[in-house]
Amino acid sequence: MNDDDFNQAVQDALDRNKAALMGSYNKQLGDLMKLSDEQLSAILPNVSKTETYHNLISVVKEASRANVQQADLENKISALGQDSVKLAKLVGLFA
Repeated sequence: MNDDDFNQAVQDALDRNKAALMGSYNKQLGDLMKLSDEQLSAILPNVSKTETYHNLISVVKEASRANVQQADLENKISALGQDSVKLAKLVGLFA
């Protein structure tokens, strides 16, 4: 990847992040990203906690950016598995 392609990729990522942080789930996304290691370990004691946590953040970022309906977001989170649902409930993403 040359410098121009890299710079464009970075700018695209920054634009997506800005849209996500200004989207419909911005508060929950912020709360999710503020969870401490202790809070994560209490819910996700296994070694896959980092992957689970980052996958959930990715789904919530995209849902926030795209203003996805709550029911659709809940379906996407459910597809990630029970650990993701537990984390989502902790920050008010799940009814």
